[in-house]
Amino acid sequence: MYIGSRDGCDCCDGRAVCKKSGSAIIKAEWLPATQPVRLSSNAETLQFQHRQGLVTQTGSIDLGIGGGQTIRQVVAITGHARSCCIGTHKVGGMAKCA
Repeated sequence: MYIGSRDGCDCCDGRAVCKKSGSAIIKAEWLPATQPVRLSSNAETLQFQHRQGLVTQTGSIDLGIGGGQTIRQVVAITGHARSCCIGTHKVGGMAKCA
């Protein structure tokens, strides 16, 4: 996660590097390949516009753990996020994703 211009930082290859002036890393975490946690997204970037409260592009982020339990965070264009679960196992009281 970083602040600054679009593509101001690169978080690939297991390290976070900012290339453009005014960009800075806020938080970076990497998990070892042996970790049973999976994190994936259908969007490479989510850019939040603080003045309008909007996000471009919309997308979802999936956080899965061993045993088939996966939580999906769906981020709408309004910047609101909702949680649901996917897969064969229901997580807590969360609704299944449509």
